[in-house]
Amino acid sequence: MDIEKMMREKPFSTLSEKEREMILAEMTASEYESLRKTALAAEQYFRKEVKTLRPRPAIQGYVRETLRKKQEATVEGRITKLLNLRVPAYQVAAAAALLIATLYFTGKSSQTLYSGDGNHVMIADSTQTDTASQKGINLLEDTVFSRFMMEAL
Repeated sequence: MDIEKMMREKPFSTLSEKEREMILAEMTASEYESLRKTALAAEQYFRKEVKTLRPRPAIQGYVRETLRKKQEATVEGRITKLLNLRVPAYQVAAAAALLIATLYFTGKSSQTLYSGDGNHVMIADSTQTDTASQKGINLLEDTVFSRFMMEAL
């Protein structure tokens, strides 16, 4: 335990023998009691003062406005401001409906083609020179993909 903590918690008379030796190596018993009273009085004074400290309204307004502008200048501040906007429910519903409709009508990927027998998965390639009836690469005939089961694809 350090000396400052002992001063706040214990008077000299309640210290153990080991603690007294540590204190007496640094100061006398009367100095310890004097410092203890000063430290406790200062702690009590500042505890009361913190409750009564208030900035002047003009200064407080200026500081708050400066901090608000500084926060809005950051990316997080802009995102927070955007997320705090009040949006009517019908606008949210309309945006969701448009998103769902867009995904529904454009959701069929042109990259993956399934053959009629259900055993082959074809990935369409970007070349227009393939003259086969079903353009693309057969994953089940490829040397790498042929090692995997159909369920893994």
